[in-house]
Amino acid sequence: MTPTGSGNGSHLATGQSSNSDGSPPSSSSSINTEYLERFTRSFEISARRWELVVYPSLFAFIVLAAYGFFLVYSLTQDVSHLSKSITQMTIAVDSMSKNMGTVSNRMQAVSLNMDDIAHKMDALDPMRMTMESIDRSTQIMSVSTDAMRYNMTDLNHQMSGMNHSMGPLRTMGSFLPFR
Repeated sequence: MTPTGSGNGSHLATGQSSNSDGSPPSSSSSINTEYLERFTRSFEISARRWELVVYPSLFAFIVLAAYGFFLVYSLTQDVSHLSKSITQMTIAVDSMSKNMGTVSNRMQAVSLNMDDIAHKMDALDPMRMTMESIDRSTQIMSVSTDAMRYNMTDLNHQMSGMNHSMGPLRTMGSFLPFR
């Protein structure tokens, strides 16, 4: 039976398990158990290493997911503000387009008035010619008036000379009734 003793289960005292038929394990099963134990220990060590990587990574993922949610929430708020601003801008542009129609109508009226002014300016050309004629006539009158002044000055000198030459008649002049 077994080299360590009689077949009364002494192999259980050494920590080895028995086969399903109650016989002691064979040497290949003890090797398999030893490999299995080593595999289990290495798996536990590996699992601890992974826990050191996975848990912080999971925490970082949760933090990043929360930050991503915050960014998406902020983006939706910004888009909401943007849509409200665009709505207000659309209303302002609509009002401005209505005002542009009024401005266009008024500009057409100004254009018509400018055409009317241009036609009236054309009517001023004969008036300008008349004013030039009046200017020439005034210059001619000025020359004539200047000649009249010269003649009056000459007449004054002649009368003065005549007055001096008629000195003896002056004494007689006091007797004249029409003086």
